[in-house]
Formats: sequence, structure tokens, C-alpha cells
Amino acid sequence: MSHILAARATSTNVLILLFNLINGALLARWLGPVGRGELLGVMIAPILLVTVGSLGLAPAATYYAALRPSDRPALFGTLQVLAILQAAILVPVGYLVLPLVLRRFDESVLTTGQWFLWTIPLGLSTLYSVAVLTGAYKINSVNLLNAIMPVGYLSATLFLAGMHALTVKNIALFQILMNLVVTIVAAVCIIRMRLGHLRAERRFARTLFSYGSKSHLGSLGQTLNLRFDQAILAGFLSARDVGLYVVAVNSISPLQAVSQAGRAVFVARVVEIVKTGRDRRSIAAMYRQFAVALGAASILLGLALPLAIPAIFGNTFRDSVPSAYLLLVAGVGYSLKDVLSAILQGLEDPWQSSRAELIGLLVTVTGLAVCVPAFGILGAALVSLLSYFTSLLVQLRALSRRHSIRPSEMLILRRADIDRAARPIFSRLSTMWR
Repeated sequence: MSHILAARATSTNVLILLFNLINGALLARWLGPVGRGELLGVMIAPILLVTVGSLGLAPAATYYAALRPSDRPALFGTLQVLAILQAAILVPVGYLVLPLVLRRFDESVLTTGQWFLWTIPLGLSTLYSVAVLTGAYKINSVNLLNAIMPVGYLSATLFLAGMHALTVKNIALFQILMNLVVTIVAAVCIIRMRLGHLRAERRFARTLFSYGSKSHLGSLGQTLNLRFDQAILAGFLSARDVGLYVVAVNSISPLQAVSQAGRAVFVARVVEIVKTGRDRRSIAAMYRQFAVALGAASILLGLALPLAIPAIFGNTFRDSVPSAYLLLVAGVGYSLKDVLSAILQGLEDPWQSSRAELIGLLVTVTGLAVCVPAFGILGAALVSLLSYFTSLLVQLRALSRRHSIRPSEMLILRRADIDRAARPIFSRLSTMWR
């Protein structure tokens, strides 16, 4: 049964990625660079505020929902009260910060962005509901909730385009409506669990904050490394430049699928190697094979970029290609360090991954402040590259120092690594030929 649920979760993630790619391409073609940049400006502040302001309560909720089934009514009730209190702080903060972030945008974009801040309480409520459902192993409900937003977003894009009403303001209003729908559906999923009397308890708040604070720094560093450059760009550059950068980021998103697949495999495999006492050098061999697959995917994507970007997103985004190439190299660094963090997690040493993310975040913040005003979107792409490879080097050093696996073992390819990575491909081609 667990294998079936895992397969459904994987299929749902693949479909979500596909819907997001299609929607991103359509929005880019129909809104153009300026409109795409304005849409990011409207949406980026609530995303970052929820990321920072949730304080790690979601992973804490998942953990305690799984650990203490009898306490789920108090857990859920406490989380919803905390969501209201957090939103009461984060929404006013958003109103103060947004004029600074969008100071180069039109007044209408700022007004729409202020309306969009009201997705914060809805987003926090849904986030905590999904966390409880995940801890209760209600995977079908989680898959449903994760799918509603991308499916609804694409549907709204197509509907508005058909009505000749595809504007940043209308998209934002539909997004608010969809957030409300997801929150209601999440509440229905919780009700169907028949938790009984829901209540809030102060002791649970302390417990959740205590657990969440330990995991929040690392996950916060990773998320900010991914998103902070876009927020800085919105504050320093025009909407057109921001739109070009968004498309450059979207164009290398297929590498995320390679990274996610590797991460899903490595944690369990590394735990198995440690438990059975096998030679840890086999971890390095697995990592090198992943690097071969990642390199092949990167080369193919790099060859396709000059033709794919104008073909998929429109000719107005040709200027995204140079940034996309820098981000492609950055994506290789991101994927390598992301899978390496899974290895460290399997080795029961997750703090080293969190530490690397925080150091990478420091590079991101410092580099963006220097490079974006001077070099624009190319500077932002270069900073992402430096940040991800810095995190990778910090993790490699920790792996060598604490687990006696040298960087040369992880990164210097052998002939056998290429053969092992290529064998399944040639075997499949041979079968198809027959």
C-alpha cells in the first residue's frame, strides 16, 4: 500500500510540474516581459513572508501529527490560532515592505499587490492543514490539495484569455479565490478525519515552536536562496527585466525534476548503507552516477535553450537566453548540493546542510546588493551560481571532515560511472529497436 501511495505522490508532483510549465509558458507569451514581471512583483512578497513567518511550524505539525495521533485535535486547533496571530503580524509588515519592493512599478501593481497580501492568512491555514494531513498519512488528501492550485491557475489563465481579460489584476483576484477554495477543501479534509473537539492549547504552541525553530533555519536558507533574487530584482529593475529573469528561471526548471528524483532516492539508500554497515564509498559511487545523469540532462537543455525559449515563451524573451545559460550552470550546482544534503540527512547530519544553506544565503544577499545594480539580471544569475556552488563546497568539506568521504571520491568520474549510467539507456533503446 505504501508503494502505491508513493507512486501516486510522485505522479501528482510530475503533473503539477507539467501544469506549472504550461501555465508559465502561456503567461509569458500572453503577458509579455512587462506583464510577467508585474505578476511576479504582486506575488513574491506573500510567498516570502509566509516562508519566513511560518517559523518552521509546518514540519513540526507533520512530526507531531504522526507521533501523537490522540493529540491531533489540539494540534490542529492550536495551529489555526497561530496562523491567525502570524497573519495579523505579517499582513501589516507586507503593507510596509511592498512600496519599497515595487517602487519601480506602476501604482496599479502596488494596489494589486496589497490586495494579494490577504492570501497570507489563507496560505498559512492551508499550510498547517496539509502538514497535519501529511503526518496523519492522508496522502490522497494531500495530493488533492497540492493539485488544486496549479490546475486552477492554468484553468483561470485559459478562461481569462478566452474572455480577453488576462490582466495582472484579474489573475491576482483569481489566485485569491483559489487560495480560499484550497483553504475550504483543506478544512473539509480535516473534518473528514473526525478529530472530535478541536481546541487550542498553549503547551502545544511551545512544543511546535521549539521543534520548528530547529529545522527552520536550514529550510529558510534554501527557500530564500531560490526566491530572494527575484524580490531584489523587483526592487531594483524594471518590470520588463524582472519578466525576462522569470522566464530564464522557468526555462531551466527541468533540472528540478532530476534533482527531486535524486533526492527521493538518496535518503533511503544512504540510510540503508549506514544500517547494513556497507562501505560508505558506495555513496560516492551513487553520487557520481547521479552527476553523470545530471550532466547529460544539462548538456541537452543547454543545446535546446536558444531555440526553446523563443519557441515556448515568445520572441520577446530572446534576451533571457544569456541569463538562462548562467542559471543552467547554477542549476547544476543547486542539484548537486541538493542531493548532497539528502546524503547528509541519511547520514544523520542534517545541520551541515542547514549550515551550508545559511552560508549560501549570505553570499546571495551580499552578492545581489553589489551585482544587481551593476549588471542587472546577469548579475543576479551570476550570484545564484556563486551561492549554490559555495553551499556545495561547504557540504563537501563537511562530508570529508565528518564522514571521511573525500571530495575527489564524490566528483572525479570513472569510466565505470559513465558505463553504469548509460547501460539502462542503451538497454531500453535496444529493446525498442527489436
